[in-house]
Amino acid sequence: MNQTHSKQYGPSILPPAPHKAAEAMITIINDLRGVYEEETQALEKSNISSFIKLQDTKLKAARKYEMGITQMLQRKDEMQAVPEKTKNKLRSMQKDFADLALKNKKALERMQKSTERLGEVIRGAAKDVIKNRIATSYSNKGALNTHNRGNVSVGISETA
Repeated sequence: MNQTHSKQYGPSILPPAPHKAAEAMITIINDLRGVYEEETQALEKSNISSFIKLQDTKLKAARKYEMGITQMLQRKDEMQAVPEKTKNKLRSMQKDFADLALKNKKALERMQKSTERLGEVIRGAAKDVIKNRIATSYSNKGALNTHNRGNVSVGISETA
């Protein structure tokens, strides 16, 4: 790997030869694509632990992808020397990756909505339990019965 530093994005992750740089970018795209596929599968199966475990790998792969794309754009003139077949493969991979990213985004949105609905159900159930515990009742003389009343906190304690 070439370790010269670009002006904005740190060490170069692409080899100096344009065709080798394009091949390296294909590998980087495949790596990120693999992570997105695993993440999307985890989301579709509601496998939260797998989803969370993938986040560090996804972040590293996404940063590498961003650096590679940035470097390719900075070397745009050099990259004209890349064979047309390789350019077409990169274009096709970019389109496929964009489609996968959209599928992943939709799965993330579904998971977020499910999590929000679950939170609403839990909050509603907690409110119902509290409402039933502190139901107001009156004695036969009209006095307020206090035998069921106790301190109840619905909030989250941040001092625990």
